Amino acid sequence: MKCIEKVKIIRFILTDTWLRIVLQSFADASEAEYGAVVYLQCFYQNNSAKVTIQASKSRVAHIRVISIPRLELCACVLLAQLVQKIRSSLRLEISDIVLHTDSRIALAWLKTPANHLKTFIANRVSKVQRLTENCCWTHVPSHLNPADLVSRGLSPRDLPELKLWWSGPSFLERGELSSGPGPPLMNESEYSCELKNGVVPEMPISSVCVSTNSDLSFLSDLLCMSNSYVKILRIFSYVLRFVNVKKSNVIVSGPLCASELKQAENRLLQAGMVQGEAFSAEIRYFQCQKGVLPNSKLKNLNPFLYSYGVLRVGGRLGNSDLPYVSKYPAILPNEHKLTNQIIAYFHLKNLHIGASSLKKRKVLAPKWSFFVQKNCI
Repeated sequence: MKCIEKVKIIRFILTDTWLRIVLQSFADASEAEYGAVVYLQCFYQNNSAKVTIQASKSRVAHIRVISIPRLELCACVLLAQLVQKIRSSLRLEISDIVLHTDSRIALAWLKTPANHLKTFIANRVSKVQRLTENCCWTHVPSHLNPADLVSRGLSPRDLPELKLWWSGPSFLERGELSSGPGPPLMNESEYSCELKNGVVPEMPISSVCVSTNSDLSFLSDLLCMSNSYVKILRIFSYVLRFVNVKKSNVIVSGPLCASELKQAENRLLQAGMVQGEAFSAEIRYFQCQKGVLPNSKLKNLNPFLYSYGVLRVGGRLGNSDLPYVSKYPAILPNEHKLTNQIIAYFHLKNLHIGASSLKKRKVLAPKWSFFVQKNCI
């Protein structure tokens, strides 16, 4: 046990010039044990990040033998409780909370209404959904999951120099919120067997809501309120705040926070809104686990559906050191009013930079150059 004496834990978890803080957390399970670990991701001005471990928790698996997916869900419950405890203890403004698991089946259950599931799963899903409302659940490969070290154990002599444990997976220090595109295919029968009789499996983790008339009508009315992207975003943020207050009965007041603005931005882009209006066929094809639509006009962009339900550009930039939103920009339709507002906003914000530089921002529309040259005075 002398090797444990080499372990040094830094007490100062922040930096002097931090911009925002993200709570990153991981869950994993094995046949013998399940556990969770939480990190603080502190961003600098250059989009790099400092990552420090905050806490971890483990539990011995149930005496009676249960399936690995059920144990993975138990690990998600433990993680949700740990995140809630840390969130209430830290006197810091947390901009985002991201929760990771390497179990795609557990993720699918968490995206399913609890009343559609059998008792064991339903009780745990409802608890996680309540504790992690407005948080983001996403998939992480097993080899990048530090909670795997909790569930499977490791030698004490390896602990002092184990970077995966002390600093989390490498993508956190690169300033990314998740490990990349969506998870691999899962066994549908393992997911479906926990559904109540009569409930049709919908594979919710890979599906998103395709646009409806009510969504499009609301979006049209919203965009008619102003030509300013910032004003539209703030109006929609207050609408979402009102909806969340009505659902949770918890009064929220004061200025909008960064997480509320980000949630509104994702909702504007996702399948039920702008992208659902222009790319509904591509989204439906992704829903069926078939990849890119063969005759799609987006085929050359190698698109994929991100966990927020936003259609993003794929490609070789995934190996670069750029921020996630620059490596995988959201795809916007040409000649859409919101697209024009976003282009104008970033063009003015960055002091009339050229179209080629503008493409490196958070979104991609194929006719950036034409719009900038036509509308910039």
